[in-house]
Amino acid sequence: MYRSYIHVVILVLLFLGSSTAHTQIDYQKEAKRCFLNFQAIEYIDMEKAKMYADSAMFYALKSKDNSYIARAHQYMGWHFEDISSFKKARESYYNSLKFYRKANDEQGIADAYGNIGNSYFDMDLFRKSLEYQLKSMTANERILLKATDEEELVSAKQGKTYAIHNIAAIYTDIGLHDRALIYELESLKEEEIAGNYKGEAISCNAIAISYKNLNQIDSAIIYFERAISIYDTLENVQGLASTYFSYATMEGSTLTQFEKKMMIDASLTMHFESGDMDAYTHQLLSLGIQQFNSISNDSIDNLLEVVDNLIINNDLPHHRLKYYLLESNYYERTEDYRKALKSTKKYLDLKILFDNEKRSREIVIGSVKHDMQMKAYNDSIVQSEHYKTLSAEDQEKIADQRSWIVLGVLGGLILIISLFFVVNSNRRKKRMNEVLSGKNEAIKEKNAIVEEHNRSVAASIQYAKRLQTAILPTRKEVNEYLPDSFLLFIPKDVVSGDFYWFGVAGEIIFIAAADCTGHGVPGAMVSVVCSNALHRVLNEFHITEPGAMLTKTRELVIETFARSDKKVEDGMDITLCAINRKKGIVDYAGANNPLWIVRKNFLLDGHSADRVVKGDQVSLLEFKANKQPIGLYPDMKKFESTQIELKLGDQLYLFSDGFADQFGGENGKKFKSSNFKQHILENSGVSMMQQGEILKDSFNAWMGDQDQVDDVCVIGFKL
Repeated sequence: MYRSYIHVVILVLLFLGSSTAHTQIDYQKEAKRCFLNFQAIEYIDMEKAKMYADSAMFYALKSKDNSYIARAHQYMGWHFEDISSFKKARESYYNSLKFYRKANDEQGIADAYGNIGNSYFDMDLFRKSLEYQLKSMTANERILLKATDEEELVSAKQGKTYAIHNIAAIYTDIGLHDRALIYELESLKEEEIAGNYKGEAISCNAIAISYKNLNQIDSAIIYFERAISIYDTLENVQGLASTYFSYATMEGSTLTQFEKKMMIDASLTMHFESGDMDAYTHQLLSLGIQQFNSISNDSIDNLLEVVDNLIINNDLPHHRLKYYLLESNYYERTEDYRKALKSTKKYLDLKILFDNEKRSREIVIGSVKHDMQMKAYNDSIVQSEHYKTLSAEDQEKIADQRSWIVLGVLGGLILIISLFFVVNSNRRKKRMNEVLSGKNEAIKEKNAIVEEHNRSVAASIQYAKRLQTAILPTRKEVNEYLPDSFLLFIPKDVVSGDFYWFGVAGEIIFIAAADCTGHGVPGAMVSVVCSNALHRVLNEFHITEPGAMLTKTRELVIETFARSDKKVEDGMDITLCAINRKKGIVDYAGANNPLWIVRKNFLLDGHSADRVVKGDQVSLLEFKANKQPIGLYPDMKKFESTQIELKLGDQLYLFSDGFADQFGGENGKKFKSSNFKQHILENSGVSMMQQGEILKDSFNAWMGDQDQVDDVCVIGFKL
């Protein structure tokens, strides 16, 4: 009995030992899963990210693996940094460094140095921040010198690039923007080589801010837009939100008031939905103070209530100074002077504290700035000696280049002599051909009459083309009002039944894509009548509502054709848009032809489209037209307008049916509207000009050896 009990105990212990080993492997696997989940939603849902960080720490501690524990502390630090708890972040990063050292993980140690440097930077401790960023850069350089594994090389290069970027951020914060720019441009170059798109976007945004601080606005615009494009592609909400706000609030930008409003609205929405209440509160207060005179009392009152709750619920006391300033201005404007005085006193009490901190900060910055400027001076002396060495090397290269130039000249002489003999030979052949051509003179005379007739017809068609071209707006005219646009116009014959139309009345931009009955010369004649009618409706009758414009255009077209002895049923299908960028709306009316808008998925709420084609990041909204043409029709009704509220980044497409109706492909079938929609969705991530080129190439590739069946007109523009 006793021995049986011992056997049972031994079996249980063996089982538990086996189970423990198996569980440890599972702990590491679960920790890794939590790390990946954290990265996927870090900037999208911070509460959920915190849950994954806590779970990762639990599994890492259970695994008793120092590398996993170090990494868990690192992720916890990232979370604390995201919610502006910088002291907790620094504590987590120091714990991460401790466990990476225990694990003898050199890359982990280098990363921990960089993270610690970031936490010091967030607390305005610039010397300590610079010290740890330099440690990070040096540690990564040591790894690069001895690493042979590709993964190690990539991690070390990335680590070094982050350190360079962080050093640039320190220079920016202490006001050495020219020095910061040098480091940021170097950081961007490294990110591009590594193919790290997120790092590239971060660098572009930082470069834009440096140019903004140096008052080089044109350069800042280029890098802001590049950063936005990359962040948008990566769906990096936090990066996109901060870049939108920096760009929209930059003085001297070329953005319209509507574009600024849309960017600021999008930025606020993204910060709120991602849980970044610190940035959300900062932006609300900044907007309240900047736009105080244009905001109603009710709106200011609501804003103050929202901000007060945010500060209390999210422990954000550093926003109280701006809050009290806005509150005192509000009470003064509403003539509640007792409350205004109370708020002003709170503001002044806090301002004294902030000013003392600011003076201390400026002293530290001044000292650090001096040290860095001296270092820059010493670096320039070393750099000068380096350039002297490079200059000597360049002289040797120049001597080599001269030798190659001499050889090139000799080669050129030999080529000229060879060409002389070739030309002589061709002249002899030409004289022989002249003798033979005399025999063909009789045949040419017989063909002369036919050719003359053909030339006369061709000249008439070319003249018709010039007339039609004269009624079409120039690309320069369209680009002036819609710079981010393309126009794909491919007539089936020399002249076209399709045409595009453009007009401006006050703040409203009008644009249309039209498809007239037939193609070639008959279609072109109808297009002239219809285009002229549109011009008269806008400039003579001063009608600006699209539905009413089409109704009046139909009346004028029918009236023109009624002068003929025979009944004329020609007309056109059309998509007409009236764009008010200041109000952020477009009014649309269509005769048989719809309007398509490509919009980002997170901005789809509240749309009024008749049909939606969903994509991964964007969707295509279709707004249907009235089912009647501009011309005689059995059941003619007034055309209706649809008002659409525009969203940031909306792309609008107007078109005739020529693209979708083209036969081609392997089976000689129509391209079809469904494929056309999918094609536009798939290529909506590139610039509008590139989209136009892609559409043209796709059309030609699809058509192949087939004949073009109809005129093609596609207009695309981004607002």
